[in-house]
Formats: sequence, structure tokens, C-alpha cells
Amino acid sequence: EVPGYGPILAVHATPFDDETNWLPDTPDEEIRPHLEGLDVRLLLYGHTHRPVDRTVSTVRLVNPGSVGLPLDGDPRAAYARLDFAAGECRATFRRVEYERETVLMELERANHPALAWVGRLLQKARP
Repeated sequence: EVPGYGPILAVHATPFDDETNWLPDTPDEEIRPHLEGLDVRLLLYGHTHRPVDRTVSTVRLVNPGSVGLPLDGDPRAAYARLDFAAGECRATFRRVEYERETVLMELERANHPALAWVGRLLQKARP
């Protein structure tokens, strides 16, 4: 709970499992049943590697995106900063450039088994 704001919950994917994808365009009707009974004002989640900031029913959903493998077409590292004041939450989404070529070289040096797949994602930022 954030004083002056209310209860928050952080999960990997969704409150009910670790595999479901709530994408930016997932219809509210598909998400709403899974929020029933949750006593939270803000739900932080990830898993999709895509930034989201939306409200479904009375629950605000924030996904910061991905630091290492964004899948929204922008290969820069993504994160979100949350600022709480006067009973409100402001989410600011940021992008940071980093040396993807260095990451690829390190993965190659480590003989990473998914090097080709990760390399494609690092360059295109799309599945």
C-alpha cells in the first residue's frame, strides 16, 4: 500500500497466472473478470514486453515495457517511473539507448543457445 494513494499489486503477468498476455489492445471485457475481487487501485505487471497505461473498471494497469527485450518496435530499454502525490499516481515512461551490439557480442561469447532469436529481437524489437 502506498500511503495517501492506496493498495497496489505487482505481478509478473496477471494476478491469476504467469502466462496470460494482457497486450495494449486486449479488450477491457477480457481483462475485467480477472480484476473482480481485487482490492487494488494500481496493478503493475510485465510479461508482454510492451508498455501499457490504462484503466479497466477501477483498476489502473501499468506495464513499464522491457529493459532488455522490448517488443513494441522501439529497441531502446524501457522503464516507468511512478510518482505518488496528493492521492494520485503519475506514470512517466522512459526509453534509454544502450549498446545492443555489445550485448550481442557477450551473448555470442557465452555461446547463448538462443543467440539468433535474441539478436533478431534486439534489432527489430518485434516478435
